[in-house]
Amino acid sequence: MKGRLWDDPGKYLGTRYRKARKVLVYDSPEVDAAIEAGVLSEEEYQDVLRADVVVRATPRRGEASERVVVVEASKVVDRGDVERAARRAALLGRVWPGAEGAVFGYAITAGARELGEASGVRVLVERTAEEAAGEGAA
Repeated sequence: MKGRLWDDPGKYLGTRYRKARKVLVYDSPEVDAAIEAGVLSEEEYQDVLRADVVVRATPRRGEASERVVVVEASKVVDRGDVERAARRAALLGRVWPGAEGAVFGYAITAGARELGEASGVRVLVERTAEEAAGEGAA
């Protein structure tokens, strides 16, 4: 799942975002400048490097401005995925104000959906883990 998202983020994020293009955090002059200025620590930089994919994109609904989106992907999204997306978006928000977190997968636990809504992380998953498990049993 993560590999497919990395290979073609527009295909998988296109229902919620327009013009999704990968951001190579390790090759970003803005990130390098933030590290040099002490805006991001080395440990924080290592954390954002572990994000599944970072893109620049414009939401299809709502505000029309482009922003950086940190996406965590998993077959079944759980609270840990949401927490990582929120934390890493907050870190990259120091570099690119307005950065947001998102989670992507086939299914999501109820707790993860609630946490995503409460923390402002976009949930790019349509069904619950229970619904997905039921489809597998059918």
